[in-house]
Amino acid sequence: METELEALGLRAERGEGGVGFSGTWRDAWRANLWSRVASRVLVRVASFEARGFRDLERALGNIPWGEWLPSGCPLDVRAASHRSRLWHTGKVAEVVAGAARAAGVADHLQVAVADVGELEPPEPSGLVAANPPYGHRLGGREAAYAALGRALRGSLRRWRWAVVLSSGAERALGLRPEAVHSFRSGGLHLRWGVGRARGPVQGKGE
Repeated sequence: METELEALGLRAERGEGGVGFSGTWRDAWRANLWSRVASRVLVRVASFEARGFRDLERALGNIPWGEWLPSGCPLDVRAASHRSRLWHTGKVAEVVAGAARAAGVADHLQVAVADVGELEPPEPSGLVAANPPYGHRLGGREAAYAALGRALRGSLRRWRWAVVLSSGAERALGLRPEAVHSFRSGGLHLRWGVGRARGPVQGKGE
């Protein structure tokens, strides 16, 4: 990926989990359009050091969220922690939600850290997009797919679904996809399975 970005005239730098570069919005669009290796292009809104949750709250409060979140824009928060003192990802997600409320954009935000079986659908119907653990990321892969499958057959049965599938995932999921698309991620051969709702669809909820 580093070579590919440099061929586009971008100064790339390897980092943990990917390759980064600095540039303009036009550079970001070019990378997103022409890269055949990158699975996605992410924009770093801010970078700061936080030795505790108070530091995190202050730093998040200094970000001009209104410039990044236009009115009516939905937002999903995912918290991850790696070799950090802020290891409680649920608390990190709560702090981000607090910053969104302070910035006046909380109406477009829903944060939840829970077992998939405990999630309540916010709308009668919609689309569930999931990327369960695969490869060597986490143990208990079969249990994760099985729990997701039970939710899709239960409380989320009126929702369409799109799930990243690793080897043997369909058996654990307990659902047969209507369509499957192959792709690669980090050298792994994966499939993106898409399935229909298993119950009558009601309302808008797309």
